[in-house]
Formats: sequence, C-alpha cells, structure tokens
Amino acid sequence: MTRITRFVDAFWGTEICSTHGFDALCKRLKDGRQTCKDVEEFLKQRIKIEDEYHKSLQKLAKNTQCSETGTLGEAWNMLKNQTESIAQAHSLMMSSLNDEMTRLQGFMDKQRTKRKQVEDNLKRYQSMKHQSYKRTMDSKKNYENKCQDFDKAEKQYSSYTNLPAPQLKEADKLQQKQKRAKEASEQADTAYKSNIEQLEQCRFQWEKEMTETCNTFQQLEEERIQFLRNELWVHVNISSKTCVADDECNEEVRQVLENCSVEEDIMIFIEEKKTGTEKPASVPYENFYNKSQNFGRNLSLSHRPPEPLPTKSSSWTLPNIPNKAVPRPQTTFTQFLAED
Repeated sequence: MTRITRFVDAFWGTEICSTHGFDALCKRLKDGRQTCKDVEEFLKQRIKIEDEYHKSLQKLAKNTQCSETGTLGEAWNMLKNQTESIAQAHSLMMSSLNDEMTRLQGFMDKQRTKRKQVEDNLKRYQSMKHQSYKRTMDSKKNYENKCQDFDKAEKQYSSYTNLPAPQLKEADKLQQKQKRAKEASEQADTAYKSNIEQLEQCRFQWEKEMTETCNTFQQLEEERIQFLRNELWVHVNISSKTCVADDECNEEVRQVLENCSVEEDIMIFIEEKKTGTEKPASVPYENFYNKSQNFGRNLSLSHRPPEPLPTKSSSWTLPNIPNKAVPRPQTTFTQFLAED
C-alpha cells in the first residue's frame, strides 16, 4: 500500500460543512508550536544552569588556596588554573546557547505570522461556505414547500373542474390560486438554483483555499522539523565542544601529574626545611652517692660521665670494715649543708 506523503491528499471530508481535516492540521501545527516552546524553555533552563556552573567554578578557583610545594604543588596549581579555563569554556557555551535561543524565537515568530495569515483566510472561506449552505438549505426548503403548494392548488383546480357542474367563478378562483402557486414555486426554484450556484462558488473557493492551506501547512511543518533537527544537532555539538574543552583542560592537569614524583617532593621538602643531621646524645644515669663521695656531696648534677668500676686487676683494695655495723650519725639537712 502506497503511503500518502502530502497533506492535500489526506485531509478532506465528504460533508460539505465538515472541518475535521482543517482541525487536524491546526492541531498538528499547535502541537508543533508547543514543541518549539518546550525547546525554548529547555534552552532557558540550560543557559541558567551553565551560568550558575561557570560562576561557581570561577568562585571555586578564585577561593582555592595552594600551599603545596614541589611537583604535587605544580599539579595542584595547574588544576586550579584549568578550573578557571573550564569555567570560561562553559561561559562560551552559555553564549552559544543564547544565540541558539534567539534563532529559535525568530523562527517561531516567522512561523506564527505565516500560519495565522493562512489560517484566518481559510476560516473566512469556511464561514462563507457555511452561510451559503444555510441559505441554500433554507431556499431548498422554501422551494419544496412552494412546489407542494402548487401541486395542491393544481390538484384542487383539476378536481373542481372535473365536477359535473362546476361554477365558473369558483373555477376561476382556483385557477388564479394555481397560477400564483406556480409563480411562487418558479420563484423559489430560481432562488434555490441561484443559491446552489453561489454555494458551488463558495465551495470552489474554499476548496482552492484549503488546497493552499494544506500546502502551506505542510511547508511550515517541514521547515519546523528541519529547523529543530538542525538546532538540536547544533546544541549537541556545542555540548560536545565544551566537553572536549573540559577534557583538554583535564589533560593538561594529567600531564603535570605524570611528572609528579614522591621522591622528588620528599627531597625538595628536606632541602627547604631540614634542621640538622646530628641527633641528641643519651642522658646518662648518675648515682647520687657515688657522686657525693667523689665530688664532696655536690648536689648539682654533673655533666661528666660516670667513673668506670674497678676491675679485679686493680691494686685498689677495700678497707677493713668491722662486721658490726657502725651507726651513722643523725645529721640534719641544715647541718649537712653547713659541713659542705
């Protein structure tokens, strides 16, 4: 089965006053106009998002502090700088989206003007056709009534004249009635035929205008579909271009990160902040009593290392100490200091 490809071949109807085809076309264009408005609203929201995003990235990059040094510090600074570049890329995307929305609004205005002109013209011809059809139907009804009146008058006259003894005066009266009914029916017939001719003219003009409307509406729809297809294509290209710019900025950071070295950063920190290579000596243990015997009970701590213990080969011998313990004199701390 061959598919119909033209509006002009698919939106008619057998009823002379039917507007189903025109209504279906108007509904299609109305839905198409709503689609354009939906795309416009989408662009407005996307522009708003991109505006907020690029401003947030700029603020983030501006407020970010970097105290890191070495190769990691270089990478960190590069990330901060590239964040500013990404913000700029999204600012450019916002500008491109604004241009896209301006084109869409101009296209919608142009389509609305052309559609309204064609739609109003056809509605005018439809109104003329409806009015002519109403007059035609009224004249047809009047014509039928007049014909019925004539038939009735003619029948009455014929019946009366066929009587055995018709009165001349009454017969003449019925004949005049028949004559007037015939004239009225002929006038009604003439009016009916005239209205039929006028209706045919209105129908022809409407059909011609409907044909032009179908062709114009199809042209508008083809332009709308083509335009939105191209604009959506442009939109995704803008988005892809921004993504490529984002990735290029990230690649700059990745290249710096490839040169980031743990060993290098550790050595740089050591060279910049080192405090010395010698460690503190151990604090020795000093016996209080040994220090008192050797240094006259000096209470201050000595920084001299302790004397070595005597070995077996030493000539030094212990003095003879009696087995009985000799009690130590009770000396106060004040006396102890005085003796020193």
